Amino acid sequence: MSMYDCMEVYPPSFDEVDLSRCEDCDFECGQVGFCVKDCGENYIVSKLLIQKGYRQANIDFGFIGRKYAPGIELYHRQCGKFIENMNRLGHKCTLYHHPMGKKYLSTVIVDDGVKPIELVLDLLKLDVVK
Repeated sequence: MSMYDCMEVYPPSFDEVDLSRCEDCDFECGQVGFCVKDCGENYIVSKLLIQKGYRQANIDFGFIGRKYAPGIELYHRQCGKFIENMNRLGHKCTLYHHPMGKKYLSTVIVDDGVKPIELVLDLLKLDVVK
Protein backbone atom coordinates (compact mmCIF):
# COMPACT_ATOMS: atom_id res chain seq x y z
CA MET A 1 0.00 0.00 0.00
CA SER A 2 1.31 3.41 -0.90
CA MET A 3 1.57 6.13 1.72
CA TYR A 4 -0.84 8.18 -0.39
CA ASP A 5 -3.57 5.52 -0.24
CA CYS A 6 -4.40 6.18 3.40
CA MET A 7 -5.86 9.65 3.79
CA GLU A 8 -7.79 10.31 7.00
CA VAL A 9 -9.21 6.79 7.21
CA TYR A 10 -10.64 7.02 10.71
CA PRO A 11 -13.98 8.47 11.77
CA PRO A 12 -13.98 11.12 14.53
CA SER A 13 -14.73 8.47 17.14
CA PHE A 14 -12.69 5.30 17.49
CA ASP A 15 -15.82 3.54 18.82
CA GLU A 16 -16.93 3.05 15.20
CA VAL A 17 -13.69 1.32 14.14
CA ASP A 18 -13.74 -2.45 13.58
CA LEU A 19 -11.14 -3.78 16.02
CA SER A 20 -11.35 -7.45 14.98
CA ARG A 21 -8.09 -7.20 12.96
CA CYS A 22 -6.23 -5.64 15.86
CA GLU A 23 -6.01 -8.68 18.14
CA ASP A 24 -2.26 -9.25 17.71
CA CYS A 25 -1.35 -5.59 17.14
CA ASP A 26 0.48 -3.70 19.90
CA PHE A 27 0.52 -0.29 18.21
CA GLU A 28 -1.25 2.38 20.26
CA CYS A 29 -3.41 3.77 17.45
CA GLY A 30 -5.83 5.33 19.91
CA GLN A 31 -3.18 7.85 20.88
CA VAL A 32 -1.67 8.37 17.43
CA GLY A 33 -4.76 8.11 15.24
CA PHE A 34 -3.33 5.81 12.55
CA CYS A 35 -3.10 2.04 12.11
CA VAL A 36 0.19 0.52 10.96
CA LYS A 37 -1.62 -2.26 9.10
CA ASP A 38 -3.73 0.18 7.08
CA CYS A 39 -1.37 3.11 6.57
CA GLY A 40 2.16 1.78 6.84
CA GLU A 41 5.07 2.97 8.95
CA ASN A 42 6.39 5.59 6.53
CA TYR A 43 3.01 7.30 6.16
CA ILE A 44 2.50 7.54 9.93
CA VAL A 45 5.98 8.92 10.68
CA SER A 46 5.78 11.33 7.74
CA LYS A 47 2.28 12.56 8.65
CA LEU A 48 3.17 13.17 12.32
CA LEU A 49 6.32 15.11 11.40
CA ILE A 50 4.52 17.14 8.74
CA GLN A 51 1.96 18.13 11.39
CA LYS A 52 4.88 19.42 13.48
CA GLY A 53 6.22 21.53 10.58
CA TYR A 54 8.95 19.24 9.28
CA ARG A 55 8.91 18.82 5.51
CA GLN A 56 10.03 15.93 3.33
CA ALA A 57 10.09 13.53 6.29
CA ASN A 58 10.53 9.85 5.36
CA ILE A 59 11.92 6.68 6.86
CA ASP A 60 15.42 6.09 5.52
CA PHE A 61 18.57 4.17 6.42
CA GLY A 62 22.09 5.30 7.22
CA PHE A 63 25.31 3.93 8.61
CA ILE A 64 26.65 4.11 12.16
CA GLY A 65 30.13 2.69 11.89
CA ARG A 66 29.50 -0.48 9.89
CA LYS A 67 25.93 -0.96 11.05
CA TYR A 68 23.05 -0.19 8.68
CA ALA A 69 20.46 1.59 10.86
CA PRO A 70 16.96 3.00 10.28
CA GLY A 71 16.40 6.71 10.67
CA ILE A 72 14.31 9.68 9.60
CA GLU A 73 15.22 11.62 6.47
CA LEU A 74 14.63 15.38 6.75
CA TYR A 75 15.71 18.58 5.07
CA HIS A 76 19.24 19.28 6.30
CA ARG A 77 18.28 22.72 7.63
CA GLN A 78 15.59 21.16 9.87
CA CYS A 79 17.77 18.38 11.27
CA GLY A 80 19.32 20.61 13.96
CA LYS A 81 15.93 21.52 15.42
CA PHE A 82 14.78 17.89 15.25
CA ILE A 83 17.93 16.63 17.01
CA GLU A 84 17.59 19.34 19.66
CA ASN A 85 13.97 18.35 20.32
CA MET A 86 14.79 14.64 20.47
CA ASN A 87 17.70 15.30 22.87
CA ARG A 88 15.30 17.23 25.09
CA LEU A 89 13.07 14.13 25.14
CA GLY A 90 16.02 11.95 26.22
CA HIS A 91 17.12 10.44 22.91
CA LYS A 92 20.61 10.40 21.42
CA CYS A 93 20.72 11.31 17.73
CA THR A 94 23.32 10.86 15.00
CA LEU A 95 23.26 12.84 11.75
CA TYR A 96 24.12 10.92 8.60
CA HIS A 97 24.47 12.46 5.14
CA HIS A 98 24.54 10.04 2.22
CA PRO A 99 27.78 10.49 0.25
CA MET A 100 26.02 10.28 -3.12
CA GLY A 101 22.65 11.59 -1.90
CA LYS A 102 20.90 14.87 -2.40
CA LYS A 103 22.67 17.83 -0.83
CA TYR A 104 19.58 19.10 0.97
CA LEU A 105 18.51 15.82 2.66
CA SER A 106 20.10 14.13 5.67
CA THR A 107 19.13 11.17 7.83
CA VAL A 108 18.80 11.40 11.61
CA ILE A 109 19.42 8.09 13.36
CA VAL A 110 17.86 7.99 16.82
CA ASP A 111 19.35 5.92 19.67
CA ASP A 112 21.74 3.99 17.42
CA GLY A 113 19.04 2.60 15.14
CA VAL A 114 15.66 2.50 16.86
CA LYS A 115 12.90 2.05 14.28
CA PRO A 116 11.12 5.39 13.73
CA ILE A 117 7.69 3.78 14.18
CA GLU A 118 8.64 3.01 17.79
CA LEU A 119 9.14 6.72 18.43
CA VAL A 120 5.69 7.95 17.35
CA LEU A 121 4.54 8.83 20.86
CA ASP A 122 7.66 10.98 21.26
CA LEU A 123 7.11 12.55 17.84
CA LEU A 124 3.77 13.83 19.15
CA LYS A 125 5.69 15.72 21.88
CA LEU A 126 8.02 17.58 19.50
CA ASP A 127 7.93 21.36 19.25
CA VAL A 128 6.37 22.80 16.11
CA VAL A 129 8.93 24.09 13.60
CA LYS A 130 8.22 27.49 12.12
